[in-house]
Amino acid sequence: INKERKRKGKNNRKKSKNTKNNRKNKNKSKKKGGGKKNKKRNKNKKATRRKTKKGKKSSKNSKTVTCPDLETAAKNARRFSNTIKQYEIYNNRLKQLNRKKDRASTAFTESIQVVKNYTDNGTLCRNDPDITSKVSGFFKTLHNCPTTASKICNVDSILSQEDKTKMDDCNTAVTNYRTSFEDCLIESKGAETELCTCIK
Repeated sequence: INKERKRKGKNNRKKSKNTKNNRKNKNKSKKKGGGKKNKKRNKNKKATRRKTKKGKKSSKNSKTVTCPDLETAAKNARRFSNTIKQYEIYNNRLKQLNRKKDRASTAFTESIQVVKNYTDNGTLCRNDPDITSKVSGFFKTLHNCPTTASKICNVDSILSQEDKTKMDDCNTAVTNYRTSFEDCLIESKGAETELCTCIK
């Protein structure tokens, strides 16, 4: 009898332990599942908040332009800015040519003098008499460099005075347009109605 009672007691203890363990495992699984669901819910909430914020920002930034002259004036100002840059580049090259033209008269003086002394005024070559004809041709070319370089670098031979005047007048016109547009932007302080009246 005692042995049977002990066996029954052991079996009951094992059953109670198993039921406790089963309950713990169920609670853990519930907690894990609930955590995953909560994370998904939080992610969905954040995504919806971001979408609503983006929608608000786009609605604020998207303004309907009621002044067609404003869009045209902005495009012209942008295009004229490129025209002004092109004019500056071309004008700087013309100035560079003028500087080279002015230097041409003295830039070759030392070289001409050295060759003149070494070749006896371009008539012979001391080290190699066989190339005297080549030396004389080289000396003539070098001797004429001040004149030829001055002609090549002459701006009038590249661009006529009439075309230069047209180019300057065009640059003045587009510069004035861009300056007027920028002044309108500053005076209107971003107000569309005032900007439109200023451009007109």
